[in-house]
Amino acid sequence: GKLQISGAKMQNVKLSINAAGGRISVNPVAASLYKGSYNGIIHLDATKKRPALTFNTKLTGVQIEPLLFDTTGDRSLSGIANLTANLKSTGNNSTVIKKGLTGPLKFLVQNGVYRGMDVAAMLQQLEVMIESKRPGSIRKGGETRFQTLAGTINFKNGVGANSDLLLDGSGFKIT
Repeated sequence: GKLQISGAKMQNVKLSINAAGGRISVNPVAASLYKGSYNGIIHLDATKKRPALTFNTKLTGVQIEPLLFDTTGDRSLSGIANLTANLKSTGNNSTVIKKGLTGPLKFLVQNGVYRGMDVAAMLQQLEVMIESKRPGSIRKGGETRFQTLAGTINFKNGVGANSDLLLDGSGFKIT
């Protein structure tokens, strides 16, 4: 069948839900979406004063542009995306759960385009300014084609931080 969650259109959805004694487990969750696949496990333990949520998920080979457009209305990024997330939190409502979110989210986008900035042209303009020792203005707009955009966002108490970002394109590499 088909299922739509927050704008993401999924097909061939498979899930198994077990609920007993204040524990809810959705294991496994699997779906085909945007020419790729989703697999995940979601656990909610409501046996304690503060319910605990565990969320392990994996997206593989997903076309990122239509997914982003359907969920956010944005078309600034395209490519083939892979993502894994192993996140945990506790709380009685979604706001508290978001503020307590902890764990890693790893992403890899391959053969992509970022629209809104031409990184290669910007780096060339900066190089000319440095060599000529004259300030100039950077042209805005354009697009950046890249082979790899990858990194890990480590969440701690709802705040995500990244220290391994890689943008690897033709003629440039940004870390």
